[in-house]
Amino acid sequence: MKVRIAPTLALAVVLVLAACATFEDGMDAYKQGDYETALEVWRPLAEGGNADAQFNIGLIYMERRDGAEGPSAAAAWYRMAADRGHADAQNNLGVMYFMAQGVPRDDAEAMRLFRAAADQGHGQARFNLGRMYARGQGAPQDSVEAVALFRAAADQGVAEAAHSLGVIYGSGLGVARDDMAAANWYRRAAEAGYAEAQNNLCALYSTGRGVPRDYVQAHMWCDLAADQGNQTARRNRGIIAERMTTPEIETAEAWASARQPPAE
Repeated sequence: MKVRIAPTLALAVVLVLAACATFEDGMDAYKQGDYETALEVWRPLAEGGNADAQFNIGLIYMERRDGAEGPSAAAAWYRMAADRGHADAQNNLGVMYFMAQGVPRDDAEAMRLFRAAADQGHGQARFNLGRMYARGQGAPQDSVEAVALFRAAADQGVAEAAHSLGVIYGSGLGVARDDMAAANWYRRAAEAGYAEAQNNLCALYSTGRGVPRDYVQAHMWCDLAADQGNQTARRNRGIIAERMTTPEIETAEAWASARQPPAE
């Protein structure tokens, strides 16, 4: 059963709500899908140095709302906000440098921006920085620093970070292998709805690594991951079901249904 570390860096994607009335007018327009008006409201504020407005304009451009300009323009607005110490902008611009979106790839600059945001307590930036240390990208590989950053991010609720800790402890990547610790970290991410962690926790329950072997629990976690489109979990669920009785499968399905959010 396949176990993978989180494959991508994390973007901050929530618009920042500032405290001035004109900014809120732009926010209202954005929420109504009127991106042209939002840009008209925010642009004068951004040009006057309002970092929240600069960040939000960058986000609109990055999302290409209503044909907005795209990554190059987004990077320019993120840069303005980042230079003013805006942590979300620093994180997002760091992702763009790492992914070569609208700017040339530059791992060192990505690291610098992630560090600036992480030093302000930005959870996703801590995860992104930890991921680069874990892989030795932009700096020498440093498992100790990666684990510390992942722990800090996980404690802030970043599910990808908890999942990454599960991978690290389950594989012994730079730390002593600890299947119980891996299971605990996977559980934190799985309970937050992170599909890869749900699949990996399913794998542990099916093999009895770090937790008692329990096919009902395994089926439940694979069921939850499969419902999010995780194909590995769908295959794993089928394999596990072959080892279960019909009442056990029905119990697992009932547990999974109880954990699912209500349909909209």
